[in-house]
Amino acid sequence: MAQLPRYLLVRQLNTPLYVVAGPEYWASTPTQDERLCRRIRVVPRQLERPGGAGVYILKAEAFEDALRTRRDVVRETRTTSGAWAYQLLFEGSKP
Repeated sequence: MAQLPRYLLVRQLNTPLYVVAGPEYWASTPTQDERLCRRIRVVPRQLERPGGAGVYILKAEAFEDALRTRRDVVRETRTTSGAWAYQLLFEGSKP
C-alpha cells in the first residue's frame, strides 16, 4: 500500500493549517456565517489559496513568515461536520 503524502495525512487528522497570505485572502472569504467578532468564518467547502501563499503546519513558522513579509495569518480547519472554518489570527498587512 502506498504511503499518503504528508498534507493528506494532516487533513485526515483534522489538524489545522496556517495560511500566510495578503489581505485579499481573508477579504475573499465568504461572510455568511461569521463567529467570534467576525474573526471566524465557516464555509461549506475549502477555499482556494492564492498563488504565493505560504502554508504551514506549525503556527510559529507561519507567524515568522507573516512578520517578515507583513502578511496575514489565517488558520484553516476542517470541522467534524465537514465544513471548513477559517480564523484570522494576525493582520500583518495592517500598518
